[in-house]
Parts: sequence; C-alpha cells; structure tokens
Amino acid sequence: AGFGDALLKSQKFVGNEDFLLHAGDCYFPEYKFLIDFMKYHQNSKNVSASILLKKMKNIKGYGIAQLEEHDGENIVVDVEEKPMKPKSNLAILPIYIFNSNIFKALKNTSQGYKSELQVTDAIMTLINKNEKILGFDYGDKEWFDIGSPDNYFNALTYSYKRIFG
Repeated sequence: AGFGDALLKSQKFVGNEDFLLHAGDCYFPEYKFLIDFMKYHQNSKNVSASILLKKMKNIKGYGIAQLEEHDGENIVVDVEEKPMKPKSNLAILPIYIFNSNIFKALKNTSQGYKSELQVTDAIMTLINKNEKILGFDYGDKEWFDIGSPDNYFNALTYSYKRIFG
C-alpha cells in the first residue's frame, strides 16, 4: 500500500517515457510553473527524476530534500519522508518528473513511513545508485495542501476570492 504502490501500478500505462506525477492532494493556483519545471528536466542530461521543492519555515509533516550544486544544477543528495528531525528546510511538494527507472527503484525499496511504499524512499534508492535527481525551486508562489477538510476549504476560499473578488 501507499503512494509508491499506486505509482508502481501505473507502470504498464507509462512505459519507458518520462512522465509527470501529481499526487493530487495539493492545489497550485499558478500552474504555469509546470512549463519551466518540465523544461528544466528535459534540458538536463542523464536525469532520472526532478522534484519540486519549496523552502519552508515549518517543515514538520513534509518529506525533505538536501541539495548540492554541481555545474549549475541543483542535485538532490538526500531525501527523507516526514522526518522527526529534518536536516533541511526544503519541503518536497508532490509534483515529480520521473523516467522509468523509478519503477525498478520502487521494486527494490522496502516499506517505509507508515509501513507503506513511499515515493521518497524510492527516490533515495535512485540517489544511492548514483542516479541524477534534480531539485526545482517552486519559489514563493502560492500553493495549498488540500489533504484535510480545513485546508481544502482554505483553498476553495482562495480560489473563490481570485475569481469573484
């Protein structure tokens, strides 16, 4: 079970193409960043994944990433799913671009947080195999975690105010 298991079930539909994965429990009002995110991924050589990151003050409850810059690229060197003591302030937002290597990584990854197969753990499996993972900075754009009724209501209120003033 878990998000990783759901992703693994999509393998026959994805095939060997790079693909964008959106977990669906977040709302991004400004979707145009996706074009830049996809170009960032496509313009890099030999990249297995690109993950969306945002600097946050309150990092509790999020997967986190650590970056190192190499040749002008933000290379992800460590990820962890909802750690008790985060090593960075970079939250992983649930939009990813993967190549088909993620499926083999998922098959070689043990269950993690909440005894579920986690995408974050599979990304760490890729990192441990020296696969190139890029981090893309979401910046200060608005976004909403809609995984709870209160947060979902806040996102609806925000959208309503944007549309109707």
